[in-house]
Amino acid sequence: MGEINKQFGKKGIGVEMLVGVIIAIAVILLIGRFVINSEGGVIKDFVDNLLDFGEENATVMSDSEIILYSIPEDKLVYYDGVDLRDIEKEGIILNGKKIDREKVRKEMADFYYDELNRGSRVIKLGENDYSLLYSIIRNAKLRTYLSKKSTNIDAYLYDLISPPEKDDFLSISRGDVKVYLIKDGDKFPKIDSGLFLVKSDKIVYFFPEGFSGQVEIPINSEGSFKKIYDGTIEWKESIIRKPISISYSLVKDNKEESVKVCLTNSRGLYLVADLSKQATETECPIGEEG
Repeated sequence: MGEINKQFGKKGIGVEMLVGVIIAIAVILLIGRFVINSEGGVIKDFVDNLLDFGEENATVMSDSEIILYSIPEDKLVYYDGVDLRDIEKEGIILNGKKIDREKVRKEMADFYYDELNRGSRVIKLGENDYSLLYSIIRNAKLRTYLSKKSTNIDAYLYDLISPPEKDDFLSISRGDVKVYLIKDGDKFPKIDSGLFLVKSDKIVYFFPEGFSGQVEIPINSEGSFKKIYDGTIEWKESIIRKPISISYSLVKDNKEESVKVCLTNSRGLYLVADLSKQATETECPIGEEG
């Protein structure tokens, strides 16, 4: 009986010592968190990383603060300093900033597809002035197709991964722009005048009702079609003249903050935001990255 009591006594002492060690470590970490300032270097980083170890729903990055919105795929990705990577978890931590993947994706998408803040464009064709009425295609999936025999672009959602015969279909993607021409003095677009679909590499004219099919026009063509194409591309990209506000929360205290940054367009496929470069002006230079 005495031996049993001694064994339990020893085990009890061991547990108490273990609890004491754990409490001591916790106190050291908490003190380190508040006492060690930004000049604490490696020690502070070590303490911060230990305390933030529970961020299992976020990918942690320490160097790059670059995120990108993929226009064709409608998703948020990040740059790891070498390549583009998907954000596979709910978010990502960039230098102490917690980025919510879906929230920021929506912020960047809503900003890009905002048609009202782009204003309007007027071009001269022949003797007449025409206003260009634009509508950006946002809800297409990765790639949708429209029969080249069709005259109704609004019935394009075939939702096919691979069309039966590619030569008989026109691929339609997010970011393509539908364009109506409105003659100066007209209040509404005339559907019987047909419409244009402006893609990154060509312009497609849809014949009005009563005629059949479409015609594709190379972007290096001259004249009226070139004016419509150039005007549409300039209108679409003009939105990035304005800074965008991107939200995040701080890792250290979960405080909600935001930063205004300028966007660049990468090959017409990505909107690029560097959260380390805060916009200082109300207007951004339009630039394109390779």
